Amino acid sequence: MKKTISLLGATLFLALTLSFNAKASDINGDVNSQVKNSFTRYFTAASHVNWYNEKGNNYMARFYLGDTKMTAYFGKKGHLLLTSRAIEGNQLPLKILQHIREKYAGNTIRYVTELAADNATNYVITLESATHWTQLKTDVNGDLIVMQKLKKA
Repeated sequence: MKKTISLLGATLFLALTLSFNAKASDINGDVNSQVKNSFTRYFTAASHVNWYNEKGNNYMARFYLGDTKMTAYFGKKGHLLLTSRAIEGNQLPLKILQHIREKYAGNTIRYVTELAADNATNYVITLESATHWTQLKTDVNGDLIVMQKLKKA
């Protein structure tokens, strides 16, 4: 059950991201009050906030909390759907690091995005080897799923 919820969170993130990247428009001055109030409640210290909207549906805010670049997705009534942030590989849970070291020895962790939705945390991890780039999706239990593997040129 936890695995299903975690994978749903990651799937939601990917769907929202792809949807927003394809259809979003910059709406910095036109965010409804429910969404603004919710954002302020969750992220009081946010700076450099930029808002995007998908044709009147969900909202996306890109911003900084201190030095951390973050993204938050909100429903049109202000419900926080998902947050994402870039983290360092050494900030991954120990169980995940152990699984990566065992299964992908010789690879270097290059990028990590932490995704949080409805009490589930997932990670999208990009690994680099001498010949390939590998993008993994994982949950806090350390279960690794290959999203894509690209051969270097």
